[in-house]
Amino acid sequence: MEWLARLSAHPWFWYVYVFAALEILGLICAMTAIMRARTSQGATAWAISLLTIPYLAVPLFLIFGSRNFQGYVSRRKTSDAKLNREWKEFRDYFEKARCRKKGDSQRLDVFESLAEVPFTCARSLTLLQDGEQFFPALKEALLAAKESICFQFYVFKDDEIGLEIGEVLKEKARAGVKVHILYDSLGSQSAHRRFFRDLGKAGCEVAPFVSTRFRLPTFRFQINFRNHRKLVIVDNDVAFVGGLNVGDEYLSRDKKIGRWRDTHLKIVGSPAIQGLQCFVADWYWSTSKVIDFKAQQAVEKIGGDSPTLILATGPVGLRENGSLGMLNAIHGAQKRLWISTPYFVPDEQIIAALQLAALRGVDVRVVVAKKTDQKIARLASFTYFDELLPNGIKIYEFKAGFLHQKVLLVDDELAYVGSTNFDNRSFRLNFEIGAWVQAKGFASEVEAMLSRDFSNSALMDIKTIERMTLGRQLACATARLLAPVL
Repeated sequence: MEWLARLSAHPWFWYVYVFAALEILGLICAMTAIMRARTSQGATAWAISLLTIPYLAVPLFLIFGSRNFQGYVSRRKTSDAKLNREWKEFRDYFEKARCRKKGDSQRLDVFESLAEVPFTCARSLTLLQDGEQFFPALKEALLAAKESICFQFYVFKDDEIGLEIGEVLKEKARAGVKVHILYDSLGSQSAHRRFFRDLGKAGCEVAPFVSTRFRLPTFRFQINFRNHRKLVIVDNDVAFVGGLNVGDEYLSRDKKIGRWRDTHLKIVGSPAIQGLQCFVADWYWSTSKVIDFKAQQAVEKIGGDSPTLILATGPVGLRENGSLGMLNAIHGAQKRLWISTPYFVPDEQIIAALQLAALRGVDVRVVVAKKTDQKIARLASFTYFDELLPNGIKIYEFKAGFLHQKVLLVDDELAYVGSTNFDNRSFRLNFEIGAWVQAKGFASEVEAMLSRDFSNSALMDIKTIERMTLGRQLACATARLLAPVL
């Protein structure tokens, strides 16, 4: 083996060795992309990149190339014995709490099939606009907790409001309330670890939702996936879902951002159990521990007259429930479809559905953020407006601050409030959660709220896009290339 030793002594040997290894790995990844990519265009783009520039494409593929969060899926499949009793409790409860008959609305039937739970009735629904309404309502509910708190946010900061909420959680834990806190390891990375350790020392059970675990045989670093959910359940009876995280900027305290326009929803009643089921699954992935649920205790609180379904979506199943849920709402619209979203980077199916809705005579309006923290997403969005405006769809740019809410209004009785943006990341890559409500009274409140937002927005004209400079057009088209991960 003396010849090998002499050969390896040459400086170029290791360059060739590493390059050959990357070429082989690129070939393996290219075959994986061809077999698993969602579209033929995506498969082609990945395959060409992986074979021609593997030193750049292979790391990107390991991070962004997966369409499923395989670790979560495998953990759920191998945990049936541990979670089976809990899931039976949930099924038994939902059968008793169901508040509508199958078949009375195909649109609602589809939502139930996607969620695998039925619509249950809320005793009360409260729209919470901006941090000024949300945080006082949240603190009030947390302080009133007697048995349990399940607390989950994508961003949980240790700034002024974060410390304030943290002290409430510590206080309840010391008083004997079971407090479970789940935060996303990427979204909350700015918070000091000491902040979470102090919560644990006070008696809270705290865990990060880690999407960066290296799990064989999937061979994915998986930082492409994020738990974007904002969910709080108090005493298995009060739930909060919506667009706000826990940080000072959500109270408009960040001078660079300015006013933060957002919406959350407080739900009292049976739908809170649907949120609990989602939290139990996320908690098990993060800790391998099961949170007990006693269905019989929750049955005593069944009641209300506002059919509500909390739909949790994410990259963990055979269906893309995030995009399917939105498509179901769009295709079912007959009179009105109003959408509020900070980021608008949808796929071709969503664009086609919106165009068809407008051609049916539906009043389609989309209000987006003019001031944004995601400049690439904003650039990409202009290429979609170019496809919508000629079809009579009205596009508004919110000018009274940063619009961050995720709200839909369909006709006169169906509304959505949640964490899902109108982009590919929310539809396919992120873990999201939101509430669909079928109630005319609540829809009227959403209508009034969105009408105010429209009045604080500027209506976009197709000429605005046509007047763009060539450089601006090129920047927008280039940004659109990144649409699958925006």
